[in-house]
Amino acid sequence: MSQTRIQSRAFTLVELLVVIGIIAILIGLLLPALAKARRSAITTSCLSQMRQISMQVQMYTSENHGWLPHPGWGGWFPLDGITGNGQHNMSWAERIVLAGVYKPTIATWNTHYPVTGRGLYRCPGYGEGAYEKGNIGNNYAGYGQNYYITQENNSLPHVEYWMKVHRLKKDKILVADGYSLRIATLLIGGYGVYLRHSGGANYLFPDWHCEWNNRYHLENSGDSKGHWYIPLQSYNSAAVVTDH
Repeated sequence: MSQTRIQSRAFTLVELLVVIGIIAILIGLLLPALAKARRSAITTSCLSQMRQISMQVQMYTSENHGWLPHPGWGGWFPLDGITGNGQHNMSWAERIVLAGVYKPTIATWNTHYPVTGRGLYRCPGYGEGAYEKGNIGNNYAGYGQNYYITQENNSLPHVEYWMKVHRLKKDKILVADGYSLRIATLLIGGYGVYLRHSGGANYLFPDWHCEWNNRYHLENSGDSKGHWYIPLQSYNSAAVVTDH
């Protein structure tokens, strides 16, 4: 009776090192692709949120005779007198919520911007300061409105210009990744566009389309052909009001 002997052959050290080297090369090739895919997914998620916000702005303007939401003078506007100076910080996002267009869970209004940077108004690409000029906090985690759409009337302190959406050209930026979008101070402090998405930002326009771009933040706010500039004659004469 013959027996067949089966001999097992172990990997040599050289073969094991070759296998490890191949695995390391594959990981090195895959990681950048995975990181790129993750960044792309975050950008797409942000665009999805911005499209939802665009629908909210549409509803707000429809219910308010075409007027766009306004953050008020310097971002401040009388609301409920809870704060020490009898005023409450209210952004364009707060106006949308107060109008009943969007109904998030708000624990208390006695906070600084209780809607901005939370829920739908919090960008999934928020980098906790990494992409927000070093600023950390809910104020800097969300989206800003183009200041030049509903800006202050410098000749009449605490009096605002209000804009109807149909008065805007379709190539003017309405909302973008960022905080208090005063483009004259883009590179100063916490104001301006935040480049959270592969060196660019997401933008919402008055025709309600959203897009990614890595050049708009470089434009001069005084350039009449740019995406930020709004000539004064675009404002309705009846838009100079103290509240709305």
